[in-house]
Amino acid sequence: MHISNRKFIFYLLAIIAITAYFLHVWIGTILYEGYNPLSQAISDLTAEDSPVKHITRIFSNLYGFLSVIVVGAFIFYSWKYPSKLLRVGILLFSLMIMISAVGYALFPLSESGYAGTFKDIMHMVITGFVVGLTLMALILLSIAFKNPIYKIVTLIALTLLIASPILMTFCSPDYFGVMERISVYTVVLYFGFLATVILYKK
Repeated sequence: MHISNRKFIFYLLAIIAITAYFLHVWIGTILYEGYNPLSQAISDLTAEDSPVKHITRIFSNLYGFLSVIVVGAFIFYSWKYPSKLLRVGILLFSLMIMISAVGYALFPLSESGYAGTFKDIMHMVITGFVVGLTLMALILLSIAFKNPIYKIVTLIALTLLIASPILMTFCSPDYFGVMERISVYTVVLYFGFLATVILYKK
């Protein structure tokens, strides 16, 4: 595969962004005494009452900042694609990344779990937009992609995103963190997949 110098820069930013995201989770989990990744949400790591928020927010905000730059490149480079359906799918996914980056930075949870404050309500509203846009984007992309590998990867991601909330209703609350991570990690890794698809060319 061939990649231009400009695309390489954006692709490198995507890799750094993904690395920053997982660092915020892993470092936060290690340093947050008493934090249980099996039952607790990732958002607890950056909540207002999190003892490690000063560290985790550095990495989560870096992910948000860089991911917004990268999806801007997604929109720019995908504009030449002949498939309108593909362009719309990429646009929806990009908007989701932008909303999540800005929204979660502005409205972190007030405390671990859900306390019902204005910030918590807005956090949930943003999550609703993120979930809805992601599902719509993946449905369109699963239809639009002609490459069978791209289509399969997208369908797997879509299946995981649909299955994880359903499994939450059947699983014990002790495993809420596991089910949430299936959804969140799927989105972050699919972001990396799209970066590879859009920022590389044969």
